[in-house]
Amino acid sequence: MDFMLQLDDLIPRTVPVLYCLLLIAMMCATRYVMRSWLLGQGFRDIFPLLKPQPHSKRTGNGIPVAIYGAGEAGTQLMYALDRGREYHPVAFIDDDRSLRGRVIGGRSVYMPRHISNLITETLAEEILLAMPSLARGKRRAIVHQLQEYGLPIRTMPGMADIASGRMALQEIRDVDIGDVLGREEVKPDATLMNRNITGQVVMVTGAGGSIGSELCRQILAVGPKSLVLLEHA
Repeated sequence: MDFMLQLDDLIPRTVPVLYCLLLIAMMCATRYVMRSWLLGQGFRDIFPLLKPQPHSKRTGNGIPVAIYGAGEAGTQLMYALDRGREYHPVAFIDDDRSLRGRVIGGRSVYMPRHISNLITETLAEEILLAMPSLARGKRRAIVHQLQEYGLPIRTMPGMADIASGRMALQEIRDVDIGDVLGREEVKPDATLMNRNITGQVVMVTGAGGSIGSELCRQILAVGPKSLVLLEHA
């Protein structure tokens, strides 16, 4: 009993509490470091304080781009582009209010209504869509919203293609008609188009949208006499 009393005097009662808190903190830190390492992040990416802030202006390190989507796909895209030289991610765009004011990998997250500020502050020249599993209707609405800013819009491969090895994360392409069409794409009938368009005067309404502009490109390939574009917006 005397030994227990002496031991209690030697070890403050706060030590077990502090020990538990320290153990939990170390476990969380270990999980964070391992998760970041498995995602392919470097030492400076795991510890953001050791990583210099990215330049917001064009620095010759690739095309400055904003990534639409600050989720897992967008984060992986950012780290993949950081390892390359073609693109230089400067910011994220996401409509999730919980991400407002967040900084991911040294890049600020902007709300869609603040895209004008993003372009002014970072000089972004392109927007990359990092939402491979998003429904076409939602994707179409986002593309229409982004078109008013006049920047090229590109998209990344689907996560299923990346996981299977058929495509790499860095294989970025322009947004095509299949990305914004609300149904499965139907190939045009060449015979029908030649009979009704070649040598004819053709007018396209709603030519300023993504679908209308793609329709105009398809029509021009067939050789109309003239093409009239109509847009109410």
